[in-house]
Amino acid sequence: MYSPGDCIFIETNTYKDGTPKAHLFVIILEAKEDEDRTILLPICTINPNGYYDKTATFKRGDHDFIIAPSYIDYSNGRTLEKVGLDRLIRKKQAKRRNPRLGTNLTQKGL
Repeated sequence: MYSPGDCIFIETNTYKDGTPKAHLFVIILEAKEDEDRTILLPICTINPNGYYDKTATFKRGDHDFIIAPSYIDYSNGRTLEKVGLDRLIRKKQAKRRNPRLGTNLTQKGL
């Protein structure tokens, strides 16, 4: 089961040396059954010289992975069936990452 606020690392690309590079995503829609679809949104570092959505921002300490000002990048959200996310975790292409962001998401209006 996946609940809003759960954090997941998902391999999204590779470094130049070929090792996998993972990105932090937050789940915003509950998925209990295999066929349930969830929505995963990436948390990205804010580029001070670029545009970013200010709807949900995070600071160092909001999650142990967040070490710089960050935001939820709604434009790169993904939908995925629970069974597909389970498969990524089994194949070690994704993993749960604590702590959850449940309280922070509620406070930020999500």
